[in-house]
Amino acid sequence: MPIELLPVLIFFAGALAVAFIGGRGAAAIAVLTPLVAGWSAWQTWPGEATFLWPVMDYHLSLRLDGMALVFAGLFHVAALLAAIYALGHGRRLELAAMLGYCGAGMGAVLAGDWLTLFIFWELIALNGVLLVWAGGTSQAVAAGIRYLVFQVTSGVTLLGGILWYGSTTGSFEFGQTGLAAPGAWMILIACGIKTGFPLLHSWIVDAYPRSTAMGSAILVAVTTKVGIYVLARAFAGEALLVWVGLIMALWPLFYAMVENDLRRVLAYTLMVQLGVMVAAIGVGSDLALDGVTMHVVMDVLFKMLLFMVLGVVLLRAGTTRASELGGLARMMPVTTALLIVGVLANAGMPGTGAFESKKLLMASLEYGGYTGVWLVMMSLSGLGMLYIGLRVVWQGFFQEPAEPRQVREAPWPMLLAMGLIVAGLLVAGFWPALTDGLRVFGSTYDPFNGLKIVGQLQLLVWAVLAYVLLSRIGLGVPAPRDGAWLDSEWIYRRAIPATAGRIRNGLGRLRDLAWHVLTHRGYRAGDGRLSDTLSKSWPTGSMALWVAVLLAVLLVFGLGEN
Repeated sequence: MPIELLPVLIFFAGALAVAFIGGRGAAAIAVLTPLVAGWSAWQTWPGEATFLWPVMDYHLSLRLDGMALVFAGLFHVAALLAAIYALGHGRRLELAAMLGYCGAGMGAVLAGDWLTLFIFWELIALNGVLLVWAGGTSQAVAAGIRYLVFQVTSGVTLLGGILWYGSTTGSFEFGQTGLAAPGAWMILIACGIKTGFPLLHSWIVDAYPRSTAMGSAILVAVTTKVGIYVLARAFAGEALLVWVGLIMALWPLFYAMVENDLRRVLAYTLMVQLGVMVAAIGVGSDLALDGVTMHVVMDVLFKMLLFMVLGVVLLRAGTTRASELGGLARMMPVTTALLIVGVLANAGMPGTGAFESKKLLMASLEYGGYTGVWLVMMSLSGLGMLYIGLRVVWQGFFQEPAEPRQVREAPWPMLLAMGLIVAGLLVAGFWPALTDGLRVFGSTYDPFNGLKIVGQLQLLVWAVLAYVLLSRIGLGVPAPRDGAWLDSEWIYRRAIPATAGRIRNGLGRLRDLAWHVLTHRGYRAGDGRLSDTLSKSWPTGSMALWVAVLLAVLLVFGLGEN
């Protein structure tokens, strides 16, 4: 086993230790694990290299290069922030799942072959569902099951594509694949589930808000980001992804504006950011891939921050429903200030690290020949994100509350974790040269000129003015309502079961009709005589009849082929 895998193994060892120790020792181990693993990575990762690990007749491989190191380092940081945030209230199994989740994410981005990627792909799913179930409610259990169904489907589809690709090409090397390769469409669909492609995204807004305060914060850091990583590695430059990303960025805007649960609102805004990154991957230039790499880092930071803030709200106020909140700014001023920074970063405002990363993504679309997509992304997506951010700030923290309540400021570990993220976002925003190391593909585009900064600030000003003016006439925020707005889950939770039921009933009637014709009996559906007929005329039962029919069909097709 290569020593370069040691940081990943440290995460798994830390997860096992936390699961068995519990108490304050578990919290201490959760904080120490990413620090120890980070020191180990610093010592054992020599830079860009590839390492082979022989297993029987096959060689698993690890690849260390700029992009893999950025993602792996990000997961170290995310685990540390989540562990600090959970001090004092994190449970041992939740902390263990968090460490295993981040370790699996690291293994996935370090994979140099498809089979190694598949192993960690599944470990991400197993640890992720434990984080969802950590919510402890019946809704969390049900959402976790649905999450697992999606993730297992993704894994099975990925494995099918890998085996098809490997058996045809004779190579399992994980790299640029393209849609023309054998099995590539199956791999793309597997990545689409992981990343939240349209119609495959419902697990994100279903599962993430059901977890605990810490669980929701760390869930946004790994699963979808590994999906983005694999797309960038395997399908960069596939134009189809530009249009998929455009739909991803626009689809959630309506739901984010009308959803009552603010954690579901954030889950929808996560999809918008993912859509912009997927579109840039479709462009596939060095500028686009640098933008994707940098924006993944910034997105993890500000999205963790926003979910952490709402985790504090859940802990202190007992709810994250917009209709039940308000007035928190007076009682939680520090948390409110941190939230505002997160909202500005989410919209890519100057002064935050997300300004540069968002500009790289948009420039890649503009200079890559997708001017129309760029205009739509800049206008609808940008204004929509600002509008949604203002809604979260206003409804949760500044509007008059429906019921007066007294809440306390966030505990110090939560404030520390959120403060570290805000510091990172502001430092990256005001000293952008510090982020040059995130441009692993060597692009040289400079977004820091007067016109671009002023244009982005104008976007903020116009969004605020539009929000205020529309609010004055009663159109500022669509009225939230309890109950989930039907999204693509309508297909899986209603349409498919209802259709399956109708098909089952239709096949039952067809079977009864066929039996009536075969036996020349006066059978009427529902009169209870079919079972009597089966028992009297066919001692072996109805299964033998259908086996005989199936064999006859196979025989006919077999003769036809000869």
